[in-house]
Amino acid sequence: MVGSGDPAAAAAGPLGDDAQAQLRAARDRFVAFGFCWADLLMEVDRGGQVVFAAGAVEELLGRPAASLIGSSFADLAVAEDRPLVGQLLAATASGRRLDDVAVRLIRGSAGKALGQASLAVVGYAVPELDRHTYLSLRYRPAAVPAATRSERLDRFTAAASRAVAAQQGRGPAAPTVSLVTAATGGAAPDHAAPDHAAPDHAAAVQRTVAACLEARALTPDGAIDMGGGRYGIVHAADVDFRAVQREIDHATHDLLDGGVALTLDQAALTLREDAGADEGDLARGLMFVMNRFTDAPEDQRDLRGLADNLSSLLADAVGEVARFKDLLARSAFEMALHPIVSLSDATVHHYEALCRFRIAGEEDAGPQRQIRFAENAGLIHEVDLAMALKALDWLEARAAEGRDIALSVNVSGQSIGSQAFADALADLLDARPWSRGRLFFELTESAQIADLKLASAFMDDLRAKGYRISLDDFGSGAASFEFLSHLDIDAVKIDGATIRSARQAHKGTAFLTALTELCRKLKIAGIAERVDDRETLNFARHCGFDFVQGYLFGRPAIDPADLKSADDIARFLER
Repeated sequence: MVGSGDPAAAAAGPLGDDAQAQLRAARDRFVAFGFCWADLLMEVDRGGQVVFAAGAVEELLGRPAASLIGSSFADLAVAEDRPLVGQLLAATASGRRLDDVAVRLIRGSAGKALGQASLAVVGYAVPELDRHTYLSLRYRPAAVPAATRSERLDRFTAAASRAVAAQQGRGPAAPTVSLVTAATGGAAPDHAAPDHAAPDHAAAVQRTVAACLEARALTPDGAIDMGGGRYGIVHAADVDFRAVQREIDHATHDLLDGGVALTLDQAALTLREDAGADEGDLARGLMFVMNRFTDAPEDQRDLRGLADNLSSLLADAVGEVARFKDLLARSAFEMALHPIVSLSDATVHHYEALCRFRIAGEEDAGPQRQIRFAENAGLIHEVDLAMALKALDWLEARAAEGRDIALSVNVSGQSIGSQAFADALADLLDARPWSRGRLFFELTESAQIADLKLASAFMDDLRAKGYRISLDDFGSGAASFEFLSHLDIDAVKIDGATIRSARQAHKGTAFLTALTELCRKLKIAGIAERVDDRETLNFARHCGFDFVQGYLFGRPAIDPADLKSADDIARFLER
């Protein structure tokens, strides 16, 4: 072990040889445990100075361990991360545990930097040991993907609901969730701190604001950076945001151009466990509110106005979550089938199964409100799984009647990021191997995919089992050519708006013809959506599409008897 500073030896002075040996053995045992995860171990005193360092110091930092002793831990970080380090040490001093925080340390000395090493840091302060902070640091390769916003929101809202549950029976104080914007001057949140910082300091400003908030969070994962100068924090009711403002001013002063100051706006919500609302419903309701806050148009992001309605918005969302989960539990939804027609042989290749909810008073409402709610509340993976199960049951019933029919069901980009969804879907399919070739999957909302490698692994697993996958809404902006190069898929569905624009544009025909030719070379089928009239059908044929879908062949129907027959569709196409 390479290290410097030996607390065990210093403490062992008057002990006998056996006692010293036992103390050293205990020390080495616990250090060994530490190195199961860490590459570096450090002890930092109350003044922020390193008093012990061990591990791969030379390999990662390009200097001997002994040279770290007496150094300020903050000074070991690159300049942009020093305010962050200061906030992290302040967090441990207040009793917080650091959990997998990314920090960049200088390789070499500050006077002769050789580069930087990105490390994940965990640690905490021990009151019994003079409140020193004990840190484990692990090398973090640049290729490790960051958590998606959906994953971070999951952790944040779960932390908030746990904080509420933990407070029950412990007095009148209740946790508070604050939505926070950090902007320069009078700028809107979309023109937040990074836009007014020097380019190489923009990320440091963002990280520093997040660290200042994290230092006051009640629990790990109790603070979140949602991007665009918007943050969330679960905190005690007595947190003084004026003090937070002063800390941020001090920490970011040298990072902002011209001494421009950041201004924090805050909307606070006291969390109390409503009667009948379980921990999961509260978390999902809060996720809905957070997504509304993050995705709202710029002119609707006024936190002062939001603060007046935040409690009622959360209460409504929690109630809606409970009602929505009840709909899924009762299977109170239907499949509406819409044909995908082959242009090569004038047959129905398969039907897309669309979700239609049965809700009293909303019989004439479209499905999008419920689907959007499920996405914003983090429930869309439950919808996707329920639809897959309903489709499998339907296919099994048709097979028993001797009918060979294929269906496609939607899978949201958000669902792909859920390991629970992937495992549950795998269990469903493994128990029904007969569904291969009869059940297809359409990837929707691909803009929510932050990790293409994860998405690729999910799709590769499905395709290896014999299931085909199409990419929905290609050309709408959500799905891009990057997906074609990274993902192995069987078909792309060209968005109806793209088809319509191409018909009107001077170069539209050439563009779509080139696109279908590219797909053909990649062995990917092209499906034209919103083919609602014969003119669009002829245009799709001219551009080289393999399949078409649209109202020309009937509207989605819950009752298969309402669908046009295969013979009717064939006769129509042969005209």
